[in-house]
Amino acid sequence: MGHKIKSIIERLSEISSLKCDFNLSEQTNDYSHEETEMNRSFERFSGLVGRDEDKERIINLLVEPFKVDDAHPLVFSIVGMGGLGKTALAKSVYENEIVKSHFELKMEACVSDGFGLKQVTQKIIKSATGERCADLDEGELIQKLKKF
Repeated sequence: MGHKIKSIIERLSEISSLKCDFNLSEQTNDYSHEETEMNRSFERFSGLVGRDEDKERIINLLVEPFKVDDAHPLVFSIVGMGGLGKTALAKSVYENEIVKSHFELKMEACVSDGFGLKQVTQKIIKSATGERCADLDEGELIQKLKKF
């Protein structure tokens, strides 16, 4: 195990030395993880590679009810192991022009393991209105969300 760790450390060192070749720099910020996990991931988002078929399938599912005048709100969950591109896929669908034109109000919430209903509801309300709602209890949050 010690040899494997040493090999990994050496490889990380090699990768770190290449950062200048790719014009990469270290950046630190003092954002709180909970507030900015989605936004920080996509500050420099320039597109999705290799998921066009999945993206189109989700977009078609989202806008299909509107084609037959049977409009209703939809919720999609994208689940899977970390690193598969779930958040990138969701964000690319969320920001798609076709989706934007079909929905007056869109809300998003990134949900990880160990989440609570209150925190997710707060994230959804903040996505819709910009309000923090930290002082409301779970019942009040749900009522506020129903209004939207």
